[in-house]
This record gives sequence, structure tokens and C-alpha cells, in this order.
Amino acid sequence: MTFVRWQHTNRSTLGELLPAAIVVVPVGATEQHGPHLATGTDWILAEAVSAEAASLVHERSPRPIVLAPPVPFGASDHHLPFGGTLSLSPETLLAVLLDLARSLHADGGHRLVLVNGHGGNTGICHAAAAASTRYNLNVAHIDYWQLLPSQSPSPTPTTPAPETLPPNSPPSASPTSHGATSHGATSDGATLDGAALGGPVEDGGALGGPVEDGGALGGPVEEGRVGGVPVPGHAGEFETALMLARDPAFVAERKERLGLPSDVVVDDVGLHTAASWRRIDGYTDRPELADQATGRRWFDQLAVALGDRLLRLAEVL
Repeated sequence: MTFVRWQHTNRSTLGELLPAAIVVVPVGATEQHGPHLATGTDWILAEAVSAEAASLVHERSPRPIVLAPPVPFGASDHHLPFGGTLSLSPETLLAVLLDLARSLHADGGHRLVLVNGHGGNTGICHAAAAASTRYNLNVAHIDYWQLLPSQSPSPTPTTPAPETLPPNSPPSASPTSHGATSHGATSDGATLDGAALGGPVEDGGALGGPVEDGGALGGPVEEGRVGGVPVPGHAGEFETALMLARDPAFVAERKERLGLPSDVVVDDVGLHTAASWRRIDGYTDRPELADQATGRRWFDQLAVALGDRLLRLAEVL
């Protein structure tokens, strides 16, 4: 099937594609990423992973894939004290995402996938996805870093090519398989790995669930580890490796970082304080350990995994 970038496509072609297409909107942030990493890291990575995933799978997709321009600003108020940050309030970001959903509906679209690259946006993307059902859209929300496998085998696509659907078929009500979050006319509460598919907002919604870098109020919270590396962290080894793989020019000199202060941890509770960010100088773990080869391997694995989810979402949204 077709893969196009929205901004490269005219209104006539979009008008033909959108009724059957899934529209992917990368959502990121422009914010400080320590003294060493580009401020556009979050939106650059969300857009790059989305584009690579679509390139990998569009020929097998039963629906056209339309990649929209990234939303380059996010809920980053907790990074303002460090400088280098252009932030939207959580309320404004929610309004922006809902306006984009409303616009997609007016343009004749039915299916929206939010690919988020910033932990402070997680709850807002979840809330926006749920609320966008008011426009009769089926919506999925994916935090891209959650797709990285805990082990790191060579990336190979695993999703079989789904059956082709007629070009103007309505949104499917097929049940989903386990793990992403989406919202809309699909089966309520079903999930796909790494994306939200139609659960209530309260489980991990606007205020709930652990987030990459502490969310809108701040306070670093690590969601998981891959080979001992905090994922996603904030401007740490994970993001630095990915940016080295994209373009080493995005990464400045990194000094050895030893003796990181420990933070208070309460099991199953997200803590958000400005003091915790100050203690670590606005970035997590040890970016000096990042290397380009590992970043490329992680990027390829993320793109393959997101491509698999896009194929499945093309079936069920």
C-alpha cells in the first residue's frame, strides 16, 4: 500500500487516501537534554522511528500510511529551570492534539496513531486519544521506547502480511491482540504491546502511570532497563546512543559521570519533584557510555517493532 508524508502531498491525493488510511503523528518536545544532547531529541527520534517503521511495512499494509509532520513541542515545564526549553502547558498540548484529531475528522480521516517521544507527554497523549473518540476516530497511542525488547537480538520483522482490505472499508471492529493503547470503535480494553488501545483514561491516563522523565511536574522516573541501561531515562545512555546513530553532530562531548545521587523510590508510585531534577543536573544515568553501534541496533529494533504495530493497527483500527 501507499506511504506518503502529509506535507509532501496535495489535497486531492490526501482526500483519496485518508478515508482508508492510518495517519501517524509523531509527538515530541523541544527541551534541554543535559549539556551534551540536542534539544530536539524527543521529536527527532519519534519522527525518525515512525518514518523508518512506515518505510519497512507499507508494502504489506492493508491500508495507506500517512505520516504527518511531528508536533515538536511538548509538556516540558519541568525542564524550564535548566534553559534551552520551549514548553507547552499540559492543557495546551491536550488542546493541540484534540485540534489535530478534529482536523483529521474534517479531512475525512478515521484512524490516528500518536507516536510519543517524550515522557512528559504520556498521560496527555493517552487522554487525547481517549477524548478524540468524540470525533468518531479510532486512535492509538504508543510511547516508542516501550517497544524496545528487554533482550537485543538482531531485528527481524515478525508480523505476517495481513489480508488486504478494500480501499474504502470503514474502521474495523476486529478485536486487538495483546500490548499498544487505542481508543474508539475497537473492542474496549483490548491492547497491543507498547500501544494503548481503548482502556479507560484512569489506568495510566492523564495523571497515572510511570513516565520517562517524571511527566509534566518533573522528577526522573525510570520505567525499565535493557541490558542494565535505564530506558528511556532522560538524555542518558539510551537517548544518547539513538542520537549518535541518527547523526553524531547532535551529540556534544560527554564527561565521565560517577557518583550519581540516589533518589527516593516508593514502589508503584510516581514521584515528581523539582529537587530530584536539580540533584542530577537535569539528565539521568551515564550518557558517556553510549555508542553509535548500540544506538543503531536499538533504532532498528524499535523501527521493526513499531512497523509490526502499524500493521496490526491497520487491521484493527
